[in-house]
Amino acid sequence: MSGLLTSAQTERLLEITSPLGKDALVLRSLSVQEAIGEPFRLSAEVLSETMNIAASQIVGKTITCTIKMVNQPKRHFHAVVRAFTRLGPSGRGLAAYRL
Repeated sequence: MSGLLTSAQTERLLEITSPLGKDALVLRSLSVQEAIGEPFRLSAEVLSETMNIAASQIVGKTITCTIKMVNQPKRHFHAVVRAFTRLGPSGRGLAAYRL
């Protein structure tokens, strides 16, 4: 990594871990839908310094999204990635993806 995202998540309220490695993806936005008696649905936009992540590298694999809240415990969402799309360049040498 060139350093644009290195240790970026330690200072953020949103964090993602994936099989791609530490800070390979950084959350730009996160949407979680929950309902009683239903599984949750998670949608996220992420940034990466890697411009050519293949869907096969992450689809079907487990990720964890963490929301860090002030004066509250962290909230963790463990999910299996069902879809992965490259949104295009995001500027500053970063690529944007949706999962």
